[in-house]
Amino acid sequence: MEYVPTAKFGHPDALSRLIEERKAEIPDEERVVNAIQEINDEFSMVSTVSCQKLQLTAEVMAEETAKDDVLSRIKYLLKNGWPNTTEKNLDEDVVPFSRIKLALSLENGMILYGKRIVIPRNLRNFVLDELHKAHGGTKAMTGMARLHVWWPKMEVDIKELVQKCDKCQINQKLPIKSLLETWKKPTKPLERVHIDFAGPFKGKMFLLMVDACSKFPIIKIMKDINAEAVVKVCKETFQLIGLPELIVSCKGKPVG
Repeated sequence: MEYVPTAKFGHPDALSRLIEERKAEIPDEERVVNAIQEINDEFSMVSTVSCQKLQLTAEVMAEETAKDDVLSRIKYLLKNGWPNTTEKNLDEDVVPFSRIKLALSLENGMILYGKRIVIPRNLRNFVLDELHKAHGGTKAMTGMARLHVWWPKMEVDIKELVQKCDKCQINQKLPIKSLLETWKKPTKPLERVHIDFAGPFKGKMFLLMVDACSKFPIIKIMKDINAEAVVKVCKETFQLIGLPELIVSCKGKPVG
């Protein structure tokens, strides 16, 4: 470690001080309102319920936090300091909060876990219902919840709710949908040639080759459908028409 005087790193030092000064200018209430608004916006996208209908305001949160016996004790500990003791000597309800105490803070009557709001017990079912309306399954619900809210055993509550829901179980088993992509339109012949087998037709198999630009088809009767036979026919054909820049197959045997 080497000491460097301020004169030699004035720019970063000034920036760091400006950040702290600016941070102090932002009222606690404004930061809390922004966090609440983010939750409302997220719920609105998933459940198509307007923010006004949610009634999840800072005032309601603060009121329910004050009514919650456990959260009231946590607020007291955050204000007056945590006891210098082990988890064994703490009440069972307090232990989960003790494990994250360094990340907890008080803002306008509410408890924050980092940027996430600690939800009072009376509002947890409400939050779960809003998360559940999209029937996205455990991963989707947990992922969104972790962005904005927290309470002890939140993931367990979500998992139990999903396990009781038939729609969630079906959605979880569905394959992830992906966008279909089309091939880029070629600008010249032999830029891309598609090949595949067809048949059997009247006891015969055929190898189809289609130029993507001209749509010109080439059909070859195949005595064998192994890789060696395909390579031989392709070489003979490309010697006559030219070598394509790209050959596209279904990746099945033996054209794959």
